[in-house]
Amino acid sequence: MKKLLLIDGSSLLHRAFYALPLLSNAEGVYTNAVHGFMVMFNKIVKDEKPHYAAVCFDKSRVTFRTAIAADYKGTRKETPPELRGQFQLIQQVLELAGVHTLELDGFEADDIIGSLARCGAEAGFAVEIFTGDRDAFQLIDEQVRVHMTKKGISEVEIYDTEAIIEKYGVSPRALIEVKALMGDTSDNISGVPGVGEKTALKLIADYGDIDNLYAHIDEQKGKLKEKLIDGKDKAYTSRILATIRRDIFDGACPDWQTYALTGGDVEALRLLYTQLGLRQLLRALPEEAPAAPVAEAAPAAACASLDEVLAEAGPLAVLPLYEGAARGGSLQQAALARGEKCCLVGAAEALPLLSDFALPKIVWCSKELQLLLMSAGAEMQGVVDDPQLAAYLLDAGASSYEPAELLARYLMLNVTADDAAAIAKLTLPLMRELNARLEQQQLSSLYRDVELPLAAVLARMEAAGVAVERAGIAAMSQRLGEELAQIQQSIYDLTGHSFNINSPKQLGQVLFEEQGIPPVKKSKSGYSTDAEVLEQLADAYPLAQLILDYRAVAKLKSTYADGILQALDADTDKLHCVFNQTVTATGRLSSAEPNLQNIPVRSEAGRQIRRYFKPERAGDLLLAGDYNQIELRVLAHICADERLKEAFIKGEDIHARTASEVLDVPMAEVTADQRRQAKAVNFGIVYGISDFGLAKDLGISRAAAHDYIDRYFLRYPGVERYQQKTIAECADCGFVTTLLGRRRYLPDINASNFNRRSFAQRMAINTPIQGSAADIIKIAMIRIDAELRRQNLRSRLILQIHDELIIDMAAEEAHIVPQLLKRIMEEALPLDVPLLVDIKQGENWYEMKKIQE
Repeated sequence: MKKLLLIDGSSLLHRAFYALPLLSNAEGVYTNAVHGFMVMFNKIVKDEKPHYAAVCFDKSRVTFRTAIAADYKGTRKETPPELRGQFQLIQQVLELAGVHTLELDGFEADDIIGSLARCGAEAGFAVEIFTGDRDAFQLIDEQVRVHMTKKGISEVEIYDTEAIIEKYGVSPRALIEVKALMGDTSDNISGVPGVGEKTALKLIADYGDIDNLYAHIDEQKGKLKEKLIDGKDKAYTSRILATIRRDIFDGACPDWQTYALTGGDVEALRLLYTQLGLRQLLRALPEEAPAAPVAEAAPAAACASLDEVLAEAGPLAVLPLYEGAARGGSLQQAALARGEKCCLVGAAEALPLLSDFALPKIVWCSKELQLLLMSAGAEMQGVVDDPQLAAYLLDAGASSYEPAELLARYLMLNVTADDAAAIAKLTLPLMRELNARLEQQQLSSLYRDVELPLAAVLARMEAAGVAVERAGIAAMSQRLGEELAQIQQSIYDLTGHSFNINSPKQLGQVLFEEQGIPPVKKSKSGYSTDAEVLEQLADAYPLAQLILDYRAVAKLKSTYADGILQALDADTDKLHCVFNQTVTATGRLSSAEPNLQNIPVRSEAGRQIRRYFKPERAGDLLLAGDYNQIELRVLAHICADERLKEAFIKGEDIHARTASEVLDVPMAEVTADQRRQAKAVNFGIVYGISDFGLAKDLGISRAAAHDYIDRYFLRYPGVERYQQKTIAECADCGFVTTLLGRRRYLPDINASNFNRRSFAQRMAINTPIQGSAADIIKIAMIRIDAELRRQNLRSRLILQIHDELIIDMAAEEAHIVPQLLKRIMEEALPLDVPLLVDIKQGENWYEMKKIQE
């Protein structure tokens, strides 16, 4: 017997949406419902192996039922905005998957399913209905079964006639009569007021239908009889509303070949899944065909000689192929393309081309290749484009900028990652598309003037590295190990036995069961022992403080002291950390191997690590330029609040000024504690802090924190206007921008979930400020590097940490470089308030003293 699968698309998409957390792709397109729907669809197709299938949708809320009862389904909530767009998306996915979809004016998905089920049964098919709506139970008969979603998207229960009778005591068709009496609050079907499910089931079990019930109404007694008589009209109206139509296709049943599962266009579906970021669904697709369209357009091996490639016009596309990782490996080959020609060349042939300033080049991941050339004693010249940097600016939230993924995302072309020649050849049209989008989004200047030249600066910084005193770091590691052992023993002495302190489960048992400490948070996996919990307990319970101390020392030792030792160059004792240009959503740089951005500076032990960072040559100095409150200055410029700008223009202590303004006390009378509170508010405002967050930071009541924020906005109304305007504009367009136009997409800005929406609003407030500060620092880095090179100075830029730039300064240049550093940093981008940079120097990173102006 052939099998027909009918799916209630509207019901299942809703089910998937609420069962899964919100997901979105790089462009902010929500995808969680589509993901869940297709996971369910793939599973039922695999399990049931249907010959034919249809997915049915509600076209609108206006149907023949609303003509009978205008308030039918009137109590249902509006479709969440995060779900609304996924209806069109799932139909696009299903079309590419070769699955027939239907929606009809005036009818619900249930009616289409009911009518198709009748046609299918008459054609001799076994009919399987997949839904989350119990209304479909009335369609069950000898040839029709219903698969009902039971929990989330993973559990399904199958119902046939026997199962319905066992569960309800009536036949499937009799459930229409039951609903006529009991109604349905979810559909706003009234039924007979006062008659519930239990009574309705008993009445229909006794009488079969409401016609027979009312024919014998005198057999009912008391209030039930009154209710039934008074509600008779409602019962009959409710029966009409509750009955699924089965006659839509009478006299014209479908051509079932239209409903055959063809498998669809797998490659087109693969590309769509790639664009949507649906990796699990991608993995579920059949293996790629051996001859993809792209393989015909660009062969997988060298197709021309180098001379033929160079004879073509236009920029040269360069895809480097490394032996081992790009960093620390060696250039094995390079795939080159120009015009319509492409080839593979060895490293020896590639190096002269890469060093040729007159030859314009589009280079994939240019920073890494620049770094490799430096190790060979050469320097890459003539880089006019880098697809990964361009793609980063277009979508700073993407998880990957690998060539094959970008070709799929922007050109809708499917290329395997190892087809170097095809990627090189397609780099030219890809770059044209990326540049067109950069121009359209007004990002071309940021790309060409900041990100592209910065890649070479970062390569030079990584190549230069920073000298580290190996013996000092090793001794520190040993001291931290001894301190860790002492803290560990103190913990064991306090608890009376040894245990694995690093095991959350064991630690939770010791703290909250053995020691009897009241637990703060508990989840399905057990007691929470995170830092927030331990900090709440630390004042009252010495054991909690010891655990915090243990973790702090353990992190210093393993992540920093030991991590730095492992990363040091064995020959030079230099640390060559990686500066990541395409990682953060705000535009800030991040570092790795190790992450120097996160070296703790609040504890003395953390600061001591900096003692072992020193100049490469004895007698030279480290020079640091640190932007003074750059984010607050950017805020003052962006929000244009006159009081805030005035404080910076006059060079006042902004935190004391804020305390004076908000608390209405003279500046001279502001106490240290009042200044501390004002500082927390100033920096909290940059991150869109709530009264709850401020109360937690300051240890005050939520009401007091709320009052403080209100008074702050009264004194600095421009800040509040900026926040409200930014959130409103982001809600309208889906993104925010920095002063230089850098974008950050925030798809959750319109989320119906309060927590997700609030987080997005805080990011909307913060990103223009933090991102603009990042842009300013990048401009300063480019100009400082250029000026040091122009003047042929030995001093060089080696580190960027948060708002601080560090130079390994030649002693003989100490009369030039500090002024150069300060001037360039302070003039990086003109603002309505001055940028102020503190300049320090010293024999190591720890012992830095401010240079008097």
